[in-house]
Amino acid sequence: MDTLEPAAMEKVELLCNAPRRLEVQAGTTIRVEHGRIWLTLTDLAQDVVLPAGQTFCAPHAGRMVVEAWDGRRGAAGIVIDEQPSQTQRVHGPHTAHEVEIAESKG
Repeated sequence: MDTLEPAAMEKVELLCNAPRRLEVQAGTTIRVEHGRIWLTLTDLAQDVVLPAGQTFCAPHAGRMVVEAWDGRRGAAGIVIDEQPSQTQRVHGPHTAHEVEIAESKG
């Protein structure tokens, strides 16, 4: 598992079955540009699955694991922003078993 230490804003391509570990601060956002991702964060009660167009905002600092979540194939593109501004913030209670996630309102 690769460990990423994101810059202020960084684009990352993820592959299925290739999890990446991130050390994040409270307020760090993960925006899904294409594909679908699964993520988990230290001390977060549930895992999160997000489709393209959705954003997750870390409610606290910790270790995050993230990977593309699109069956056995595919990839996902994310943008990691450690200094979010007016980004839509979506977090919990989405579980890895949920397929439908409400679309973000922009």
